[in-house]
Amino acid sequence: MKHVVDKALELGFTVIILPPLELEHAEFPEKSIVVKTGVSFRSRSVFLVRTSDVLVVLGGGAGCIQELVTAYTEKKPVYVLVDTGYSTDLVKSWPLYLDNRMLAPILKYSDPVELAREVCRFRRASSVKKSLEY
Repeated sequence: MKHVVDKALELGFTVIILPPLELEHAEFPEKSIVVKTGVSFRSRSVFLVRTSDVLVVLGGGAGCIQELVTAYTEKKPVYVLVDTGYSTDLVKSWPLYLDNRMLAPILKYSDPVELAREVCRFRRASSVKKSLEY
């Protein structure tokens, strides 16, 4: 994640970090916004998902899988990079929707550039939709 944060800051993005209680003492990039929630890794995942418009999973373990399921139940689209060598590669065999409620799609990509383009396309479309609602 450090690489993603550093690159995003370099490109001028606003980066908000929600460190778990166990890592609140760590140093973070100067230009990032750090919100110390005072909660553990697992609880922090709920904050992370609920304050997001979309979840992007770039490869990880059980924590990322928990965030993916939480995003699905919160009706947040999920974009997953597969073929990374991490446990989240298991998602490749999952269906588009986790259950019959079809709350949000779980979209899988092997190409990180394609994944990034699709996330940007989604954000543009949702921004236009929100502006039309006002």
